[in-house]
Amino acid sequence: MRGGRRYRLLRGIVSLLVLRYLAEGEECGYGLRRRISGVLGEALPPGYIYVILKSLRGRGLLDAREGSRNGRRVVYYRITDSGMDFLLRHRGAVEAGRRAIEELTRFLEGRGGESARGDRGRRQTYWRRGARCAVPAGSPGRCAICGRPAAVRVPYANASFCEEHYPQWLERRIRRVADRYGMFDGVRRVAVAVSGGKDSVSLLHALAGLRGDYGFEIVGIHLDLGIGEYSRASAEAARRNFEMLGVEGRIVDLRARYGFSVPEAVRAVRRPACSTCGVVKRYALEEAAEDAGADALATGHNLDDAAQFVMMGYQSGDLEGLARLRPVIPAGRHYGVRSVKPLFLIYERDLAEYARIRGLPVAGAECPLRDRTSQGFIRRKLLEIEEGMPGFMLRLVQEFADGVQPALAERYLREEDVGTCRICGRPTSKGREICSFCAIRARALGTGVAPGATG
Repeated sequence: MRGGRRYRLLRGIVSLLVLRYLAEGEECGYGLRRRISGVLGEALPPGYIYVILKSLRGRGLLDAREGSRNGRRVVYYRITDSGMDFLLRHRGAVEAGRRAIEELTRFLEGRGGESARGDRGRRQTYWRRGARCAVPAGSPGRCAICGRPAAVRVPYANASFCEEHYPQWLERRIRRVADRYGMFDGVRRVAVAVSGGKDSVSLLHALAGLRGDYGFEIVGIHLDLGIGEYSRASAEAARRNFEMLGVEGRIVDLRARYGFSVPEAVRAVRRPACSTCGVVKRYALEEAAEDAGADALATGHNLDDAAQFVMMGYQSGDLEGLARLRPVIPAGRHYGVRSVKPLFLIYERDLAEYARIRGLPVAGAECPLRDRTSQGFIRRKLLEIEEGMPGFMLRLVQEFADGVQPALAERYLREEDVGTCRICGRPTSKGREICSFCAIRARALGTGVAPGATG
């Protein structure tokens, strides 16, 4: 079958692949054509992908918006709820098609003198530049880009990747998230918070790989929280990554700068350790980013973190807290630098694979102060749901960020509700004289807290 007939036969497959890739996030036509051509093993005809995009958009399965990349006008496409429903409804048809293709492949291989007898059930085969290679049974399958044996399976995307192409795929996904929310628009210097764990280290390396595209500089910031051997190992991991990339790195000693460590703060304040530590880290990182002359502060909060925060907010009815849960907090009267979360739509397990494949030095120990509370239970349940419904957490957080949070912010985030701390001059809740950080610091140092200013 030649020319147009061949691609008419493939049109249904390509249409489903378009929807599948857009389920990960928005993409332009060129990017879709390149990825699908990689799966098919040959380039699609010029203009072919745009015919399909126009058809899918006309059926209400896609939305489109105009944007720019490297100074050029680009149209980005995004799957709609109807498109996601359409894709999921075709799961059975896709499975039937897979079985049919496997049967045809076995027949054609047999006709070519290749016996599949004895191999069936033990290995799969694929063709790459004329070479026939085996893929062990139980493996992730074939790389969606090059067709070689895959090393990583991404269930929610229904795709697998080899060790060469997986890091590239994840970095492209991080870039799409950043572009979608305008995280680095107009930014010239980015401070990256690096704890030494897999998430922040992966973020540092991903942004280092993208800095040429965006044109910004990177400075890494690590907070020494004073938690014994854990902090020493974390600081060493941060230093090694700064040196590996050749980026500027700053180590901020919490005790030297503010007079107390996190363990001392936890002992002095009657609140969960992770909550106390979070307040301290946010404050110290913002100051360190401003001192470094950064326009933006990037933190390594991942999709699992975001899903947990969303569910905890729903469970507790904390509408104001949910209203503040956003991927980008712009700089302004109360914040000297923009705060961004490029990983908030990236699964924790994807980041773990990225760090493993690239051989990144990370601090593997768990924080000894970590809470054993209902947060862990909620996270475990979310992962159980994700196991049965791949993509559940991604849809939960993306729909929250795009629809729920803006509506909550319009109602609950008002400029007049933000006060100013009388000690440090940073933002605090309306009716409070001092901010939570200054309240924690006062208690840790034993200097007391003013009435109505408790943290």
